[in-house]
Amino acid sequence: DITDNLSFRGSYGTNYQAPGAGLNPGEVNVGVNSYTIAGGDWRGATTVTATGIEPETATVWNTGFIWQSEGFDAGHDFQFIVDYFSIETEDELGLLASANTIASSVFSIPPPGQTSVPSNRTALADCSHPLIGRVQFNGGTCTQGVTTANDFAAITTEFGNGPGQLTEGFDVQANYSFPAFAGDMRLGLTLTKVEKFEFGETTLDGFLLDPGDDRLGTLNFATIAQAGPEWRANVNINYGQGDHNFRLVIGYIDGVKDERYYNADGTINEAALVPGGFQPGTTTPFEPSYYGVDPGGWLAGDFHWIWDHEWASFTASINNITDEDPPASRQEFGYDPRIGNPLGRTFEVGIRKTF
Repeated sequence: DITDNLSFRGSYGTNYQAPGAGLNPGEVNVGVNSYTIAGGDWRGATTVTATGIEPETATVWNTGFIWQSEGFDAGHDFQFIVDYFSIETEDELGLLASANTIASSVFSIPPPGQTSVPSNRTALADCSHPLIGRVQFNGGTCTQGVTTANDFAAITTEFGNGPGQLTEGFDVQANYSFPAFAGDMRLGLTLTKVEKFEFGETTLDGFLLDPGDDRLGTLNFATIAQAGPEWRANVNINYGQGDHNFRLVIGYIDGVKDERYYNADGTINEAALVPGGFQPGTTTPFEPSYYGVDPGGWLAGDFHWIWDHEWASFTASINNITDEDPPASRQEFGYDPRIGNPLGRTFEVGIRKTF
């Protein structure tokens, strides 16, 4: 504690995670995967657990300060907390490369007449690619200049010690409470600003699949990472009077770009946005569809009421008050469940009686 109002804090720690008891080196698991390079088709995906797996490790530290004081008037309380956090992992347990990444790496040649690699199954295979042995072809072999992304049946990948991650950013909390009318009002804010979301390089069979990059602000659909929004925030207003409590919560999650449809220079790869085939009843090709490429963020509010009656507790809620749609995303459900809610405006009522 520096003063009666100001305190500083910090922590440092290391940790590790051993492979799970159910993890068996050499184990083979067969499933299916949606492949971007094949127009989102579901095809086979085989995962082999590597031998020689080691525990993944993590180094975590944070530092920050806490300010606590009286507010603008007597009886008002104010608290403000800011922390900077850093989480660095190494030898992370997971897929060394997703089946999607392998497919996009092998089928990396534009078809004749095109300058960019499309995602409509027409991309040509690089039959000399170091990972070609992980691709199972319908015809059994790969023919250079002929075999396309329409001609593979399955991809084999590996589970083991993969690249590390570095996540850093700020956590902010603010709370202000004061008496209002015959009750108490509390205003609150929680905010997270991610500064870094970086991945180390990814290699498989000695081939450098990914030199490592900053995945902040991207969907990360075709990687082992989760979506990486830069901002998350919640604002809440709480009023309590006697047995009644009213609470309004407004949440915001920053939008993410779908990196599958962006070129290395940050421009959109429009060729990958053109569906295969022609418009119904014509020979006119489809136009690019920008659905879910850069959909924007999610902003929604919920309202809750609680009545703690001596006989029972009664509750009522309105979720997603303004009936917002989740940001569009090129996934199975058409949205990312980690960012938005598809239910729209919903009403809930409840009663709880203990005896």
